[in-house]
Amino acid sequence: MKQESKSHNVELTTKLRLMKSLGLPMAIYGCESWTIKKRDEERIEAFEMKYIRKILRVSWTQKKTNEWVLEAAGVERDLLSLIKRRELSFFDHVMRKEGDFLEKEVMRGTVPGARKQRRPKMRWIYDMENGLRCCFKNY
Repeated sequence: MKQESKSHNVELTTKLRLMKSLGLPMAIYGCESWTIKKRDEERIEAFEMKYIRKILRVSWTQKKTNEWVLEAAGVERDLLSLIKRRELSFFDHVMRKEGDFLEKEVMRGTVPGARKQRRPKMRWIYDMENGLRCCFKNY
């Protein structure tokens, strides 16, 4: 993939298709179980933009905006929404299972026992609730 993104002989549409089929799946492998915080979202979006800029051979020193780069490539930012969709799909898959499983308890945050007293950790279920709000805010 590295050589194809630098080659001048490969068309832009082919490079973008290679990015979507080879590069992004490697980057988001196992994303269904990630708990994504705001800083992680920023890093994911930065990774996606860096990848597109590399394909277009646009250096950060050229002072081109992200909107300009996306318009030149003819794509939209969709990596974060893809991750959220995959998380929701995995959540739905686990919750449809019959009976009580450890996966369900972990996702719901109902694992027995007590934690040390401190700031509550961000739970995976909170991330799912935010994802649902994000996906269905237009409806």
